[in-house]
Amino acid sequence: MHGSWNHAGPGKDDSGEIPMVHEVLSRLVRWYLRNVPVTEGKRLLLSITEPLIIPNDPNQVSAMKYGFSLRLNLKNKEHLRMWLYGEHDERYEIRIVEKIIKKGDICLDIGANIGFYTCYFAALVGDKGKIVAFEPAAQTFKRLSENVKMNGFSNVKLINKGMGLGEMEAFLNYNESSFCEGTASIKFTDGRSIQERVKLSSLDRLLADGELSKPDFVKIDVEGFQREVFLGGKDFFQDNGPIIMVELKENDKEEMGGVEEIIRNYGFSIYEIQKHGLKECHDTVKAGKRNFILAKKSSHHYERLTGFILK
Repeated sequence: MHGSWNHAGPGKDDSGEIPMVHEVLSRLVRWYLRNVPVTEGKRLLLSITEPLIIPNDPNQVSAMKYGFSLRLNLKNKEHLRMWLYGEHDERYEIRIVEKIIKKGDICLDIGANIGFYTCYFAALVGDKGKIVAFEPAAQTFKRLSENVKMNGFSNVKLINKGMGLGEMEAFLNYNESSFCEGTASIKFTDGRSIQERVKLSSLDRLLADGELSKPDFVKIDVEGFQREVFLGGKDFFQDNGPIIMVELKENDKEEMGGVEEIIRNYGFSIYEIQKHGLKECHDTVKAGKRNFILAKKSSHHYERLTGFILK
């Protein structure tokens, strides 16, 4: 039997009217999942206790490990994991990002979803830095806005558009708007039941219009729309050398290789994200990874990576 919890306020974990034993159990299990480094037994513990510790109301606010909180929908498995563990499942990526981004940096979050990375970047760069986050889906953008506002970040600019080849409209495909699905895609339908008309722009257009400053770091997570983002930012990527974290993995290996070719033609080297650092990658298809770090060795930003590149 699940309890019914009420959020206690910004920056605090969930609490509420639930049988005391369930509340205590929930807090103990989540503390264990978040703080004990030994992973053995965590899955078993969660499978036993999950029916008792997850509240009936899926809309919950939970503190992350990194000094900010997120409003989540626990029916979304990605959100449920963040509620339980206090972090995104991309642990190695987070570890690298923390070492790369500096106070005062300008960061772009392309495909921001509900704002885990947006808020994380905002906390890392501080008041003198700036984050520009792009999210095209209406309900997801609303939750992104709520999360930024709830944490009091004044260094974040939100844009309700996706990045692509230029100013146009497209259909975004997903299954349930309230889930704020991180897998919503302009390119893929895969049986998704909902189409939402969304607005697109391009990095070159926004840079030419003066809406963007030259960034230090860019995150790109666009579910198969990478080619369009890179082609729509030809001048942006050729003329600038930010460090980029991008999701490149696709089932279509020919498409994945084509995007890699574009990236290399812009002058970027590609690195696999591993547990203890970065390893230069010469073939993203064979690497079998999901996310990669891109950097130009001619850029002054490249110095930030040198201590993490594995031989």
